[in-house]
Amino acid sequence: MELEFYLRTWLQKRYDNYRVLYLACHGSADGIELGGDMVTLADLATILEGGCDASTIYFGSCMAMDVEDRVLTDLVARTGSEGCGWLQQRHRLAGLRGVRVFAPRPPDPRQPDRRNVQPTP
Repeated sequence: MELEFYLRTWLQKRYDNYRVLYLACHGSADGIELGGDMVTLADLATILEGGCDASTIYFGSCMAMDVEDRVLTDLVARTGSEGCGWLQQRHRLAGLRGVRVFAPRPPDPRQPDRRNVQPTP
C-alpha cells in the first residue's frame, strides 16, 4: 500500500522535525479512504506503532474520528502521539463544520519538546 510506504518514510529519523501528520482524504467512521482502499484507525496504529513521539495526527476528512474514545485512545497509545485532531468539512468552499481534538494524556514534562526544534543547517 502506497500510504504505508510514505508513513514509514515519515517515521525515519531524518524527518524527526516534522511533528505533524496531516491526512487529507475521504473518511467515515470506518476509517479513511485512499485510492478506493479503506484504512482503519487500527491499521494506522499498526503502521505507525511507537513512531509518533511528540507528534500530532490530524485528519482532514469527514467522520474519521467519529468513533468511540477507546479507538482514539488505542491510536494515540500505540503510536505514541500526543493526540489527534479532526477537521470535518461540509464542503470545500463552505468551510469548517466541526472540530474534535483528542489528547488523552498531557505531554510528559520530562521529555524534550521537539515540536519547536529548528533544523540544523
